[in-house]
Amino acid sequence: METVPPWSSLSPSPSKKRGASSTRRQGGEAGAKRAKAMGTMPAEPSMNGATSPSLIGSNNQIDRKEYIRLLEQALGSLGFHEAAAQLQKDSGVSLESLAVGQLRAAVQSGAYDEAVELIEQLPLSSPDDVLRAKFLVLQQKYLEALEQRQTLDAVRCLREQLVQLVPPGDPQHLHRLSTCLLADTVSEMYQLAGLPPGTSADSGRQNLITSLQAIVPASVMLPERRLEALVEQALEAQLSKARRHNAGRGLVSLLTDYYADSDHIPNHTSQELTDHRDEVWHLAFSHNGRFLASGCKDGTACIWEVLYSPGGSSRKGGTRNGGGGGAAVSAGSKTVWSSTGSEGSGSGQALTGSGEGGNAAAGGTPFPAGCSGRSCRLVHRRTLRGHLGPVPFVAWSPDDTLLATCSNDKSLRLWDVSKGTCLRTIQQHTEEVTAVVWLPDGNRIITGSYDKTMHMHSVSGDLLKSWKGHRVSDLALAATRRGTFLVATPADDNCVRLYQLDGPAEATLRCDVSIMCTTVSADASHLLVYLSDGRILLTEVPTDLNGDSEIPLEPLHTYEGAHPSGRTGHWLIRACFGGVNQGFVLSGSEECKVYVWHRSSGDLLEQLDGHTGTVNAVAWNPVVHSMFASASDDKSIHIWVPK
Repeated sequence: METVPPWSSLSPSPSKKRGASSTRRQGGEAGAKRAKAMGTMPAEPSMNGATSPSLIGSNNQIDRKEYIRLLEQALGSLGFHEAAAQLQKDSGVSLESLAVGQLRAAVQSGAYDEAVELIEQLPLSSPDDVLRAKFLVLQQKYLEALEQRQTLDAVRCLREQLVQLVPPGDPQHLHRLSTCLLADTVSEMYQLAGLPPGTSADSGRQNLITSLQAIVPASVMLPERRLEALVEQALEAQLSKARRHNAGRGLVSLLTDYYADSDHIPNHTSQELTDHRDEVWHLAFSHNGRFLASGCKDGTACIWEVLYSPGGSSRKGGTRNGGGGGAAVSAGSKTVWSSTGSEGSGSGQALTGSGEGGNAAAGGTPFPAGCSGRSCRLVHRRTLRGHLGPVPFVAWSPDDTLLATCSNDKSLRLWDVSKGTCLRTIQQHTEEVTAVVWLPDGNRIITGSYDKTMHMHSVSGDLLKSWKGHRVSDLALAATRRGTFLVATPADDNCVRLYQLDGPAEATLRCDVSIMCTTVSADASHLLVYLSDGRILLTEVPTDLNGDSEIPLEPLHTYEGAHPSGRTGHWLIRACFGGVNQGFVLSGSEECKVYVWHRSSGDLLEQLDGHTGTVNAVAWNPVVHSMFASASDDKSIHIWVPK
């Protein structure tokens, strides 16, 4: 809990008169003129005797007193209370009025009746605001009395004080507070009152101050850490204009304006993986970024390990294979490349990682902060054999220990990644299994098929639930705060179907063009919809669903260029989000190119050549943001990093 700075309630000290003698000490009359022009000294009185506001900054847009108040608050929040008090004394500018300082102290000490009286002294906008502020203070008094088992005091507060201050527009709130008397636990009590889970007396008091700041004018009671918020807004504004920004937060400095160049976006093939013997249809990086899995038309799936070495940058022009290209092994305190890569056949040695900074299976050593794709190399570790038809989809379990593979042989297989062995084969569908998603608990999976069904299974193979209705070409999962939604793409309708897994709600996103596939953002807020005409639409994931509703698909952005001729595509091409904060959209194409768009603006940033066949799928490493992979009908996988 943030304590009251000892200097915050000081009354303003008399302003020091800064006459010509003070200015001469800074460089004479010329220095005084410069200081006045820059707004670093108080403005002179106007003709009528009033003092005009003192402005600073290159464009004279910053109020000097407000700026000083922000500095005082920032110093205090950093723990430099003496420096903040000295700044207040020297400038004659108080952070807050005496009444506001006393109000903070009263709230933080639990003197709520005193706080109610102090609210009367604040210049609030309306009588309703006064009622709301008093109600919030007395609500905290009531809840703390219940928490301390002082039931009589709590009932007295409810009946004699709160009942007279019912918030305008919310007459039921008093009833909700009365139900807190029946709560079995403190946590339940605060939740019944509509406060965040985990609220306690201390955090409740800080939450109260934050709530009061939303009522009291900001000129009277500064929002918490206001200067930090302004600096973050300035950084966000610079980053939003830097369309090629793909660097970690630690690489963005406050000391200079930020510009991003093409060095941040992968645009160069560092490796060409040629272990597959037929068209490569799908790709997926593990959640920890340490492995890449692929599905192939030849019925196999491959697993590559992403190895990091500070001195192992890819050679200019790239290398062809990850199988015999070598792994990173330890040589004393230095990691070097060696030719120890092995293919594997779905069994054999466990994946344990290699060398200093090497990557173990799930739970191993993480990549260093700011790791560059230039310092990484993929090594072939496993070829998973067993399917009798093409593998159009692969998916990693949430903990990256299992891999699910779908096949046109109507089956789903679950593989132990560390050993490369098939743990289970599930054969529930009567046609090709086109897609699979894992539920967040890692214990359940959902498959889709052209047989017009979707099935939920446990990892032990038990059938838990089924849906019927559409030939399913793609599946995705959106785990939102309002519930977990299954996102299904029907192959026989121009729509996307949403099913709430923890409730009865369903929805249809309707489009006027056939939809090939969909991808959900990492935060489950947005959906990429790949249309048959090559356009990719960005839309919000609807979560406020009631019953079975139909919603028009309204795009926030449209990404174009994948089909320059405008013709309708015939093959399923996949797109994905990627980069820092998933700031980019990545897609393959029938034109044998890889496309990169800026997510927020929709601008096309890169058209990458290299493949000689349709690029079916792309995957952006979720940890090493300067690396993505593309899979093609030319039987190869390209690994892309910045030049």
